[in-house]
Amino acid sequence: MRTEHYEVVIVGAGPAGCSTALWTSRLCPHLIGRTVVLERCRHPRPKVCAGGLTAQALRLLAQMGLSLNMPYTQINHIRLLFENHRADILRPDCMRVIRRERFDAMLVDAVKAANIEVREGEEVSEIGFARGMCEVRTASGRYRARVVVGADGSRGLSHRCLPEYARYPLVGLSVDTPACPGDGDDFEKGRVTVDFSCNASGVAGYVWHFPSLDGTERRYNRGIFCSLSQCTKRGDIRGAMYAGLRRRDIETGEKIRGGYGGGYHKRRPLSRPHLLLVGDAAGGNPLTGEGIAQALAYGRMAAEEIAAAFARRDFSFRSYTPRVARSDLGRNMLACLSMGRSFYPRGPAVAVPSIAADRALRKQVGDLLAGADVDASRRGILTRTLAGCLMHARPGPRDMWKILKAMLRKADHSQMR
Repeated sequence: MRTEHYEVVIVGAGPAGCSTALWTSRLCPHLIGRTVVLERCRHPRPKVCAGGLTAQALRLLAQMGLSLNMPYTQINHIRLLFENHRADILRPDCMRVIRRERFDAMLVDAVKAANIEVREGEEVSEIGFARGMCEVRTASGRYRARVVVGADGSRGLSHRCLPEYARYPLVGLSVDTPACPGDGDDFEKGRVTVDFSCNASGVAGYVWHFPSLDGTERRYNRGIFCSLSQCTKRGDIRGAMYAGLRRRDIETGEKIRGGYGGGYHKRRPLSRPHLLLVGDAAGGNPLTGEGIAQALAYGRMAAEEIAAAFARRDFSFRSYTPRVARSDLGRNMLACLSMGRSFYPRGPAVAVPSIAADRALRKQVGDLLAGADVDASRRGILTRTLAGCLMHARPGPRDMWKILKAMLRKADHSQMR
């Protein structure tokens, strides 16, 4: 078995791995010929993802010198549902929906254009540490490097080198279907739908319907996101997804794909000597499951840590975990963790009617969904939501009081932790 020597090995060629590679090539041009990206699949490859690029994700792409060179659906309208309640948020160009397999392939092409080697079809089977180096094994050989970046997601090996990954488990299921009569004028209005009705049965999450263009064909990515740690009833998540589809009169025989991840939390280490975690391997957004913008941000921070490590000749990466926690990325994901604990599964019954009745709250939520600072906006959103409940008495006073007590108790618990 051959052994190859590199300075940097990046495991995974998704958004986080490609972002790390591109930023490393910018910050450390001398490492371009000594960096390799290993990817177990071949692009384009399927991925459980709604394909929504928020305004924040587009800004991060622009900072990398990239733009979308593929068909996309511009989103101007977000519809939130909970049982019989509906809130419509109008916000021009708040999101662009792409085909995720094409987006990832575009990023891989950009990495190759930067003269960084990408080896597809190389699945990592083992990661080890010895003599001041990290060794990565695949079926075709061994790679020894000073730095390994774990960008292989929740199903990869790299996160298993560090503890406490699955503390806040997240599940996603998705299916790709043609447009159906129940979708109405979504394409014409540029509308995505997020349905929280599954929370009424104890499934903490939402069902999504995102319109997307496959070439010129109109299709939909539909699925369910679930935060398992917040579920009061760990029932049939697949059944909850099908129930959400039936509300649109959709019956599909298409293959359902599943994914599993872990939510970010500040106590979990994201590094050890010679190893950094990024993207889903480090932890995703525990409120919405949205991960593309976070993956791109992780990549930049990892590249900055790599540049500093080579400058100091210190590959301990002790500062990486606290640096992520102090960054806008870390603060926003911790705020999402706190909001998720208090929001699911009882919160949508309160929030959706309040959002529907309050124009200022609709704007705040629209900004949040477009990628605004979560940490700064969560207090205003909670305050206006509670005020809306009191003004409009939705739901009924007795049910509302029970829900609010549960939300406030969980929010206090989150702050104490």
